[in-house]
Amino acid sequence: MQITPQILSIPPYLSTTWDNISVLKPESLGEIFSLTVILKNGDRVTVPSLTKSEISSIFEAHAKSVATLPQKQGGFIASINEPLHHNPEQSDLPEIPPEVLGKISLLTKAFNLEGTSSFEELAQTNCNCIYCQMKRALTPTEEKIDDLDLVFRDWEIKELSNNLYTVTNPLDLNEHYNVFLGEPIGCTCGHKNCEHIKAVLQS
Repeated sequence: MQITPQILSIPPYLSTTWDNISVLKPESLGEIFSLTVILKNGDRVTVPSLTKSEISSIFEAHAKSVATLPQKQGGFIASINEPLHHNPEQSDLPEIPPEVLGKISLLTKAFNLEGTSSFEELAQTNCNCIYCQMKRALTPTEEKIDDLDLVFRDWEIKELSNNLYTVTNPLDLNEHYNVFLGEPIGCTCGHKNCEHIKAVLQS
């Protein structure tokens, strides 16, 4: 068996370079794994009886093979013997295709490889080097929350007709008021500048 960033060779099942491989699909059978390799020509090869360590080595080699993409400038090839790390000289690289990053991310997370020493550094802001692109793909992003979603809504407001709204307390549906925004502005609560009028104006 030979697993390097250039070649995947598992006799007697398969021996090819990574650029001929389209998809890797592992399947857990308890402590043992099988690996389906789909080649770019459409051929499928299933390799049985692999250990988790062997599967991890295969995916690490695949990740390193992606890191050997030529840089946009200078034709530099990243060293395959070096651990992956932020490289400011690669900051202007084009985006790695999303499908490639997606596959690496899914497979790396499936085998808990994102916690290895290869991915300890943080991705640098505005850097497009191989490492930073891969690190961002492996790092969950926090969903942005609109400021309006953080505002507790005291009243439910529905438009009944032009300039006429109903304002209801969501905690007590029996408490509701009608607000008119025409001339004159008013509310059925009987107070001027009440919170119900303000709620409608702010909605």
